[in-house]
Amino acid sequence: MTSATADSWTARHLFSAVNDDSVPQPITSAPVAVRHPDGGYMVSFGTGKYLERTDVENIDVQTFYGIWDNRIDGSVVEVTRRDQLVEQKVLAVVPVNGYDYRITSDNAVDYAEKRGWYMDLPTTGERVVFNPIVRPLRTVFVTLIPIASDPCAGGGSGWVMELDYLSG
Repeated sequence: MTSATADSWTARHLFSAVNDDSVPQPITSAPVAVRHPDGGYMVSFGTGKYLERTDVENIDVQTFYGIWDNRIDGSVVEVTRRDQLVEQKVLAVVPVNGYDYRITSDNAVDYAEKRGWYMDLPTTGERVVFNPIVRPLRTVFVTLIPIASDPCAGGGSGWVMELDYLSG
């Protein structure tokens, strides 16, 4: 928002989420914003939808994003392409003391050249439909992998993910 007076507020577009196949990705949970050390804010959010009966059948790739909004001077800086972001990946799943953990990449984000990072969710049907939270230097979010055979059935699975909010 650009004014202390509600009647003067204007919203600015920051990012349109699309996967590598240029399929639009729905954002149905609230983003979180944390101050970026170089000014502005890191805005983190996941994509995916689980609101309608047919959503369980959707297997489009969904993503978690960390976008740097450095428009502190009122200028418009819009991130329009995924190549403006650094890709992070889930590299492996490893068992530790009876629990499975995801190992992720740690690709550096050069904020002189890039506008943030993204991580595609690797499991078919995996999505983010719950609000992420922020902990010191971390973004924490939960993914959902519904049971695709019955949209009315309870259950499913997912992951609790905790990533560096600046680099993913």
